[in-house]
Amino acid sequence: MQNLIFFDKEGNPLNFYYNETSERYEGDILFPEASSDTFKTQSLYVFEKIPSFEFENQSDLTLRRFQLFNEYGFHFYQGSPTFSVTKIEPVNQESDYYSKWIYAKNIESKFKLGTFVRFNKSIFEFTDPNRVYSVVGSKKNAIMVLSLLDNSTFQNTYGGAYGLTSSYDDLIY
Repeated sequence: MQNLIFFDKEGNPLNFYYNETSERYEGDILFPEASSDTFKTQSLYVFEKIPSFEFENQSDLTLRRFQLFNEYGFHFYQGSPTFSVTKIEPVNQESDYYSKWIYAKNIESKFKLGTFVRFNKSIFEFTDPNRVYSVVGSKKNAIMVLSLLDNSTFQNTYGGAYGLTSSYDDLIY
């Protein structure tokens, strides 16, 4: 590969060059002295240089980025746990809040604080099957998620219907 660039851990470029005769990269790494007769370590980061390009279909191009931090550990479950939701309700009717309670039997045992849930089917404001919602609270047979619709608007839009949720099979996983 003749199109690699090298950096140290501070992001400084390292002056390596590709020797076409020997078909390898060559250069020097200077190790800073830590104390007498000892030297610090060096980290080496390798990236591939790619030519610039113009993307003609800009509606399909996204620069959306995200970061995921593992603060709660990993949880592995056998199969895809699905739940029959019995009720979805806002925590309160305030326009400054976006939190909803999702009720299903033993749902809090599978979805701990900090995990994410996704809806298989559309219900109320939860219409995008690719959107995940963060679990921010739990109680017996319920989890609290943060949604995109404020609680006041949710109450005004779905107020007569959210209490009538009898059972939505395989709705959440």
